[in-house]
Order: sequence, then structure tokens, then C-alpha cells
Amino acid sequence: MGYSFSTVAKVILLYANSVVALSFFRIIERLGKSFRGPPRDAWLSAIAAKDIRGHSFGVHKAFDKAGAIVGPLAAYGLLSWLGQTAASFRTVFWVAFVLAVLAMFVLGLIKDQPDVQHQHESIFTAWKTLSPGFKRYLVAAGIFSLAYFSFGFLLLRASSVGFSVKDVILLYALFNASFVVAAPLIGKLGDLIGRTRVVVLSYLIYLVMSLGFAVATTKRQIIFLFVIYGVFYSIDEAQSKAFIADVEPERRGTAIGVCNFVTGVIYLPASLIAGTLWAAHPSIVFILAAFFSLVAITAFVSLRPAQQ
Repeated sequence: MGYSFSTVAKVILLYANSVVALSFFRIIERLGKSFRGPPRDAWLSAIAAKDIRGHSFGVHKAFDKAGAIVGPLAAYGLLSWLGQTAASFRTVFWVAFVLAVLAMFVLGLIKDQPDVQHQHESIFTAWKTLSPGFKRYLVAAGIFSLAYFSFGFLLLRASSVGFSVKDVILLYALFNASFVVAAPLIGKLGDLIGRTRVVVLSYLIYLVMSLGFAVATTKRQIIFLFVIYGVFYSIDEAQSKAFIADVEPERRGTAIGVCNFVTGVIYLPASLIAGTLWAAHPSIVFILAAFFSLVAITAFVSLRPAQQ
């Protein structure tokens, strides 16, 4: 269902000609991610032993992002060949749609893993049974979500320094390349030194990166910051899920889903606030993000969610 939603969303891109249509695209595409994310991550954590769980998540995310490198590069090639016109963008969206359908076909060939069935619980009942450690982690994750605005602001920042639309696509590919290289290595690091330290490291990297975007004035600086963002994102996408699986071993899918819900609810006003501040001055957005990152680090270290 999750991949189906995201595939349908690509059809909207083919015909969208208004803000309302693009808003529907964004909603349906994000619904797809929310449908597939928690059960997929819970399934992965169930078949990966704890001592290699971080590396397993890192490898999975690296393969996931490897496609996100080829995609932008293909889009860059098409736009370079066809020019930056409405028709050429439509061609890019058609290619994405066909590949999404192909991915759904391959996914349909995979059989479900046999597992012990659990009694259905309402979200309210499930919340009461989630571990105290997970709930403490949720506090720090929620605070950090205030700093975690839309990726689009980073692309806008690159554009303000002088990158063209076509070049911004290359920056996106660079970010994904950084992710692919870092994800398995940091996953291995988390297995060795503990995922608590790695989660704190991700918040610290985001803090430094935000300050960097606030003061960056050259293309070289922006390029470096996109590499750093790829390293951060590899931790946030993979190791945070592995951390949740560690502190909530019995209801992993529920815990990951609740975390996505809470951070997603906060993510929307955070991006709206960021958009308002951007109109005043872009640097304010990144300075505020650095501040909330510092608060999240303080909360995470103080609450010690890894301890039950």
C-alpha cells in the first residue's frame, strides 16, 4: 500500500499545474512513506541480530539511497539534453512513474515472513504498553523535530548562493552519495560504541551543519555542507530506527509508527515557522535549528532513554 500511494503521487506530478495539486502530491506521497516505513523497519529489526542491527539498517538505507543517486543524475542528464521546459520535466516524471510500477511488481514477488500473531490493540492501549525508555526518547526526538524543517530550505539556500535548478539536482545526488557511503560505516560504528552515542552525534552534526548554512557564502561551502547533511541523514534514517528497536523490542512497529506520528505532527509547524522566518532572513532559520538541536542533545543526555 505504501509504495502504491507513492506511485499514484507521481501521476499527480504529470498533470499538476497549481499549488493545490502539488499539495495533494505531497500529502499522498508522504502517506505512502508513512504506510511502508514502520512495518518495513520493524521487519528488518526482527530479522537482524542486535549486535549487527545498526549495520543492517545502514546497508538497507545505503541501497535505498543508491537509487536516489542514479535518479537525480538521470534527471540531470534528461534536463541537460531536453532543456528546462515543462515538457522535459514531464518526461522525468514519466520515467519515475514507470520505475515505481516496476518496483511494486518486484515487491509483489516477496513472500511475508512467518511470525507470531499478536492481538490487535488500539493506539491508546498500545501507548500504555510502550516502554518508559521509548517515551523518554520521544521527548528528545520531538524537540529535535522543531529543528528538522523541510529539505527544500537547503535547496533554496543553495539557490541563493548561485546554484541553478539543474545544479541543485546534482547537489541532491551528492547528498545521497554521502548518505550511501556513510550509512553502513556509521551503522557498524553504532554496533561497536552503542547507538546512544551515535544518536547524540547525529544531533551534534545537525547543529554544526545548521550553523554552517547560516553563514555560508560560497558554492564550495554549500557543497561541503550537503555532504555533512548526508552523513547526518544516514544516522537519522537508519540508526534512530535501530535505537527504537533496541529500547522497544516487543512492539517495534508500533513504536516506530508512534515516533513518526509525533515527529511528523511537529514537523509541519516547524516548516511553517521556518518559512515565515525565511521571509525575514534565511540565516535565522538555521540559527533557530541549531538552538533546538542543542536543546534536544541536552534532553537526550538528561533523560537517558536507553536505560529502562
